Amino acid sequence: MISGNYQKNCQGYTLIELMIAAALSVFVVTILNGTLAKTAKFMEEIKVTGDLLQTGQYLSSYLGNEVSMAGFYGEFERSAIFDSTVANSPVPDVCQTLSRTNITQAMPYAVSGKNNVVKSYQVCGSDIVKLGTDVLSVRKVSSQKLKPKSKLKSGEFYVQSLADSFDVLSGLGSSAVNKINTVSVRRWQQTLYYLSKDNVFKRRRYLKGRYAPAEPLAQGVYDFQLEYGLRKTTVLGNCTLSNGLDFITAPLSDAQWQQVVAVRIYFLLQGSWRGSDQSKTTFNYANHQVEIAPGKTHKLFKITIPIINLIQK
Repeated sequence: MISGNYQKNCQGYTLIELMIAAALSVFVVTILNGTLAKTAKFMEEIKVTGDLLQTGQYLSSYLGNEVSMAGFYGEFERSAIFDSTVANSPVPDVCQTLSRTNITQAMPYAVSGKNNVVKSYQVCGSDIVKLGTDVLSVRKVSSQKLKPKSKLKSGEFYVQSLADSFDVLSGLGSSAVNKINTVSVRRWQQTLYYLSKDNVFKRRRYLKGRYAPAEPLAQGVYDFQLEYGLRKTTVLGNCTLSNGLDFITAPLSDAQWQQVVAVRIYFLLQGSWRGSDQSKTTFNYANHQVEIAPGKTHKLFKITIPIINLIQK
């Protein structure tokens, strides 16, 4: 015979108890799902922000190194390039084919560029540049001297430093440096930086007599703008005092281009993820106002680069 107490202990859960347990389970799962979704969204935002910071730091460091050395042509006094012919030469077109003559004429212009390019503008017959962005041209020589037994490569140009002057050499692939009786020979370097219409920041280097194909440096660049720093001067009697820098946007006059001693660069970077809670944002820089729709992640980077060879004069 089965006792009554045993029958009572074997009854199990009632329907009400099961309904309460199910409701509690749904409540807990809902909370967990919401927490997991917020965590995943937060982690994605952190990743996107980290990617933007990494890209901005890379571009700032890279262009900082390149632009800071603009106008360095070797171990001779800069005044040697400013004879009457060169000083009166107009700012060179960024896409011109180089020769010994126009390299000499371009030397007073360590940097130059184009401002707010028009629709469908092609940089030297290649990529289409993004509408309204800028193009930067940087001129300098290599930091490395050629070794004594090196030959001047065909299609390349070189600057030879003399005691108090310089000479521009054209590489024919045969003349060895030790036959030139040189103090110092360095390869001429001329590079264009721009933003293509697909939001890829690129460079084009002048190599072997022409601009080489574009090399991508970074993706996700939404805008690229430039300002150029000129010395502010104050005249007191017979003295002209330098007092900081004025930053202006192109176009500049020929005389102003020759006086540029710093470049301020703005990169507006765009994240690949569009689930951000970021509200509508307005960025103001370089005489531009850019409005970003809600839900898109953007970050503005500004870097001011002194041209070392010029700002110390």
